Amino acid sequence: MPFTEDRTNSYGSTIDQFSYNPDGMHDIGTVYHYNKSNIDGSKKSDVWIYIKSNNSTESFKIYPGAYKSGITDLVIADYDYKTFTISELSAYLIYNNGQRKINAKMTSGDGNKFNLKIGKQDQKGYEVSVKHVPTYNYNFDLCDFSFMYRHLRNKNGTLNFGVIAPNSFMKFVYAGKASLIYVADEEKNGVLCKKYEITGDAFGNKKGYIYYEKQNGYLVEINMPYPNNGNFNSFNMILKNKTELSLEDWNNLIINETNKLTNRK
Repeated sequence: MPFTEDRTNSYGSTIDQFSYNPDGMHDIGTVYHYNKSNIDGSKKSDVWIYIKSNNSTESFKIYPGAYKSGITDLVIADYDYKTFTISELSAYLIYNNGQRKINAKMTSGDGNKFNLKIGKQDQKGYEVSVKHVPTYNYNFDLCDFSFMYRHLRNKNGTLNFGVIAPNSFMKFVYAGKASLIYVADEEKNGVLCKKYEITGDAFGNKKGYIYYEKQNGYLVEINMPYPNNGNFNSFNMILKNKTELSLEDWNNLIINETNKLTNRK
C-alpha cells in the first residue's frame, strides 16, 4: 500500500461544514450494489452497501479470493453526528453456515483518536491520532464519507477531510488531508451527478474523481489512482443497481450469496 504516516504538526477541523439533514435519510432500507475493481477492470469484486438506519450502514463484499475460500466479508458501521464520522466499525468474516467471525474493530469516542484491533479480540490493539476532523477510512471504500456526504452543507464547494489508510505493513495510519473539490454537474453512467475531484497530501497529490447522484446524494462512482486494498493497484467502484430490502431480506442476501460461492467450489 502506498500510504505513509503524515508527519505534519498542523491540526484542522471542517466539522462545521456538516449539519444533520433528515431529508438526506430518505433511503433507509436501500441496498446499493457496486462493481469494485482496479481502474482497468481487473480484480472485479462485488460490494453491497445497506443503509440500515439514520446512523448505521452495512457493507457486504465478495472479493476474488472468496471464490476459493468460500468466505465473504461484512463491515457494520455506526456513526456519530457530533463528529460526523465513524463511532464504531466491526468487520466480520462470513461463513456458509451463516457464522460471523470478528476480524477487525475500529472505535472512536471523539473523532480525534481511533482504536483499532485487527484479528483476535483479546489483542490490546493500537491507537491512531488524526490531525484533521472529520477523518474517513479509505480502506472502507469511503463508505463512511459517502454516508456523511448527504449531511454536507455546501455541495458546490471544497471540503478538506482527514484520511486513515493501511501502510505497506498493513497497519492503519493517519495518511494526511484530502480535498473534495466540486467540478461540475455531469451525467455519469446514465445518472445526473455532482462530479468532484479528490486530491491532497494523503493521496500524494494525485487526482481522482467521485460522483454522487445530484438530487439524493447516493454514490454513483469512485475512480481513484490509489488502491484501498493490498490486492489492488487502483480503486474503481461503479453503481450496478439499487433495491429496497427489509433487514431480514438483507441478512438472507448475505447468506445466500455466500452459499453460492460454496456451490461453485
